[in-house]
Amino acid sequence: MLLVVACGGSPTPPVAAPHHEAIEAEEPPAPPVEAPKADAPKGVVLSTERPTQRQLAWLIELIGKRRGVADEAELKDHFGPKMLKPALLPTTIEWLAKWGAEGQNAYVDSIDVDQDDYLRAFVVAGPKRWKVILNFDESSSKIEYVQFGE
Repeated sequence: MLLVVACGGSPTPPVAAPHHEAIEAEEPPAPPVEAPKADAPKGVVLSTERPTQRQLAWLIELIGKRRGVADEAELKDHFGPKMLKPALLPTTIEWLAKWGAEGQNAYVDSIDVDQDDYLRAFVVAGPKRWKVILNFDESSSKIEYVQFGE
């Protein structure tokens, strides 16, 4: 004889585990990227407060935009007497023209040293990069010596 005993009401059906779908969080949209302006300056922004940087800015403008062409009066405004000696003036004009021919759109990439009488910077024009050293007369802030090289 078999006796079956049951307690209470009907059995509860098994509860299915809740179904969870993977929800991927959406990333917020990236802010719009502004294209660089064609006339935006490259490199170091030179200070008009520093006589050394004003002279460097003039030299870079002369080389990069005017192909190294300046008249004698303008050269006298920026170069000291040592650079304008009759024996040196033709050489100064020659290297300005040479550098101007290679330095279209030149800009100052970095300044390593900026003292009252000495400045060392790196100038870039296209694929060319030059180290530029300038010495200044402290009383007049005029350029007394220029060296540039790759």
